Amino acid sequence: MVGSKNVVPLVPLRRMLPRKEVTPRRRAFGASTLQRPGGGNFPPPLSGCFLNKGECNQGVLKMSTDTLEAPTQETDVTIGPFAVEADHPRNMDLMLQNIPNARLKSRLIPSRTIKDTVSGDDMTPKDQSRHLGVLPEIPGMRIHVNPIKSQYRIIDPLENDEDLQARVVRAMRSDERAWQPKEVKGVKQQEGNLDVDHLKTLCRELRWLVDNGQARVAMGVLPELETIASMPGEFLLNPGSRVHNSQPQHEKDFPAWVARLDSVGGN
Repeated sequence: MVGSKNVVPLVPLRRMLPRKEVTPRRRAFGASTLQRPGGGNFPPPLSGCFLNKGECNQGVLKMSTDTLEAPTQETDVTIGPFAVEADHPRNMDLMLQNIPNARLKSRLIPSRTIKDTVSGDDMTPKDQSRHLGVLPEIPGMRIHVNPIKSQYRIIDPLENDEDLQARVVRAMRSDERAWQPKEVKGVKQQEGNLDVDHLKTLCRELRWLVDNGQARVAMGVLPELETIASMPGEFLLNPGSRVHNSQPQHEKDFPAWVARLDSVGGN
């Protein structure tokens, strides 16, 4: 509970603030950092709405070319609801560019191994073994996406799992720590609506995360890049940037912007 010295909120470092709607903003966008599979860079990248029981089995859904508030036309692009779980190989959080303040706690596997850069052997990092070794496996936060409604919802399975919360507390108390926690809590859910540009770019961001081994599909079928490219809207250049500059909003306008800079000796 907030204010108690003995409570350990098992949450990302930056608290996620609830946000009802993400509206399009004309802002400048910065450079990308995440590596595209096969080489090259792209804007870095795990929610959907909670579906009614059985809704995910009703087949594919048609995308609207407009926002949730004013759907006017349907396209031939069909995408069913899906969910993606943060599952980083080093148990690290994932930051989403398309949703402000969206930081996803990764699936925590204390025995997760990595390749030693010298020997090539599988090994458990020393810091991971020391600080996480006593904990049980904890599911990662999930982002559920419902394309037909242009909605997302981010949930933390730990939030409503009292049995797992108690196991985490017992495990932490068994370790030699300076203080002993009384309880742990998950992250409050976050949900909202997306315009067609943010929805299209978010789907690609999640596809890249899964392809790069930083997340996994938890429900439904994650669309392929070719299908995502056929969705209504345009890809945003860098929706996570909060720095105002002259860069264009959409990726399709970036080559012309660079050419214009080159023509006047810009750097």
